[in-house]
Amino acid sequence: MKRAPIYLMLVLIGLAVLGGWSRTYALAPTVNCVYEMADLNAPAADVLFVGTSRTGRGIDPVYVQSRLADRHGIDATVERVALPASYPQQFRPFLQRYIEHRGAPKLVFFQLPYNFRSERHPEIDVPINTPRNLAHASLSELFSIWRDAQLNDYDEPLSRIFHRDYASIPVMLMNRLEMNIYAALKYPAHLMNGLTSECQGETLYRHNHPLRLYGDITDAVTFVPETPKRMVTRLKEQKETAQYMPFAIKGPMRRFENAQILATLDKLKRANSRIVLFYLPALGESRIPVGVEEDIASVFQNVNFAHPMALYQGPLADQLAVSFADTHHVDNFGALHISRYFADISGNYLP
Repeated sequence: MKRAPIYLMLVLIGLAVLGGWSRTYALAPTVNCVYEMADLNAPAADVLFVGTSRTGRGIDPVYVQSRLADRHGIDATVERVALPASYPQQFRPFLQRYIEHRGAPKLVFFQLPYNFRSERHPEIDVPINTPRNLAHASLSELFSIWRDAQLNDYDEPLSRIFHRDYASIPVMLMNRLEMNIYAALKYPAHLMNGLTSECQGETLYRHNHPLRLYGDITDAVTFVPETPKRMVTRLKEQKETAQYMPFAIKGPMRRFENAQILATLDKLKRANSRIVLFYLPALGESRIPVGVEEDIASVFQNVNFAHPMALYQGPLADQLAVSFADTHHVDNFGALHISRYFADISGNYLP
C-alpha cells in the first residue's frame, strides 16, 4: 500500500505520454485539422493565408491558385488556414509546427485577428494559453507565449494575475497534464473506430467545416439581390455589428493582442517568409476608420497591409457591402471578390 501513490503517479505519467502521442484531444475538428495540415508530409505552400473563420469563409485557396496560374502565369501552391475565434496567440504554435515540418512559405497573408466582441474581451488574455494551445503546442512554445504576454490594462486596482481565470505556469502545466490524460482515455475508442482521422482529403483543407471554402468559388458566382426577409435580417445584424469593438489597434486594451501578433510575425520573418497583413470587415465595415492604416504601419513596421474591400467603388461596392452570410462572414459573392483581389496582388509579393 505504501507504493500505491508511486504506482498511481506512474500510471498518470504513462497516460499523459500516451495522450500526447495519440493527440485524441477533445477539441473541435476545425482546430485539429489545422494541426494535421501543419504535419503533412509535403513542402510548404508558396502562398499561405492564415486567419480566423472570416478568412475561412472569405478566401478560397483553390480559386486563388487557379487564377494565379490562368490569369498571371504564376505556378504557385496556395493553402489557407482558418482557426475559429480571435485569439492571436493560437497562431504561434501552428506556424511553429508548420515551419518545422514543412518549411517556410514564400508569402504569408496574415489576417489581423483582433477581437471584436466587447463581452469577450475581458477573457482575451486569461488564460494566456487556451485549450487548443495546451493540446498542440510544445512546452517550449507554451512557455514562450506565456513569457511574452503583456496583460491588458483594465484600469483595475489589482493586477490581471489576480483574475480568477489567470493561469500561472504551474496551473498551465496541470491543465496540459489533464488534457493529455483525457486524450489517452479517449484513445481506446479511437482505436476501435479504426483510427480514422476526421481530417482526410478535401475535409482536411476545409478543416471539417462546410463553410470553409475549398473549390467552391468560380468566376460564375453572381450577386444575389436581397429578398425582403433577408433585408430585415441584415438590418438586425447591422444593429449587432454596430456594437462591435472598433477596429482600433492602439491602446491599453490591445497590448496583449499586439504583443502576440508581433511575436508571430517575428517567427515568420526569421523563417524568411514575406508577410502581408490584411483585414476582413464585418457587415457594415466596408471602410476601416481613418488613421488605422497609419497605426498599423507604426505598430507593425516594415510589413505590407492589404484591405480588399477598400478597392471597390460604385455599384459593386454597394453590392459587396451587403454580400454577407451573417454578421461577419461574407457570402460567395463577397468571397469571389476577396479571393480575386488576393490572387491579383500575390504576384507583387512572390519572389
